[in-house]
Amino acid sequence: MVVDGGATLADWRFSSRKSHIARADQMEAIAQATGVTSLPEMVYADNFLRIEHVPSGATIAFEAAPAIAACAKSTHDRVQVAVAEQWASASAARPEASCDWTFSSDYSGTTAPAWPWVDNPGFAIDTQMLTRPDPIQWYDDVVLFEDELHDHGVSVLSVRVRVMPQCFLVLMRHWLRIDGVMMRVQDTRVFHDIGKPVICREVKLSEATFHDLQSRGHAGHAAQYPNADAALPYLALKRRTMQTCCVPIVPINEP
Repeated sequence: MVVDGGATLADWRFSSRKSHIARADQMEAIAQATGVTSLPEMVYADNFLRIEHVPSGATIAFEAAPAIAACAKSTHDRVQVAVAEQWASASAARPEASCDWTFSSDYSGTTAPAWPWVDNPGFAIDTQMLTRPDPIQWYDDVVLFEDELHDHGVSVLSVRVRVMPQCFLVLMRHWLRIDGVMMRVQDTRVFHDIGKPVICREVKLSEATFHDLQSRGHAGHAAQYPNADAALPYLALKRRTMQTCCVPIVPINEP
């Protein structure tokens, strides 16, 4: 079953789709397009969240194929090599060489045309606005891919959106748990207060090994961390980046 959703807020238009797991021909097409030969077990090729700034036509979208393509360029490789060796030793499996075998990446959405993001580490999301009891005009939660890492954990990429009368928030989350080895949460948030001429994109990377958790007196069993919400309070923040873009958006003219 295909479920389409959408909403509008001021100059912004939101659309989403939730559909079935990719067919074999879709999986083959993604592998050829991305160069990633070992794909997640469950790829939702037709799923997406798309946000359009109507006056400029500029969009930001969150989809499975570009996220998978970014795995081949992952900046997490150095960490993952050591983890992969430990995991492979226990499971007699081999990590896929063409891609980060945990499907981790720095994917933070696809803008078209390119948006003029500027690094702005001092900027912050207005959490007070988000915690106000304003009505939620539209909400959706879209899964892009899932993989159980050969029954040794979980790797899930999903994206949520919340639209309220004065703002909207997108949360794309990659949740990774390698049982007995480590856990990681990478959160990408896109926030806009329609009363201000700026939209922001924040990326936070948090992780911990199970050894670290046990050394700090926390549970060392994977069953204690069934999802990212359960794990996140125990993970250490490793990296935060913040970018802003002026609104109205003036896309970058690319050759």
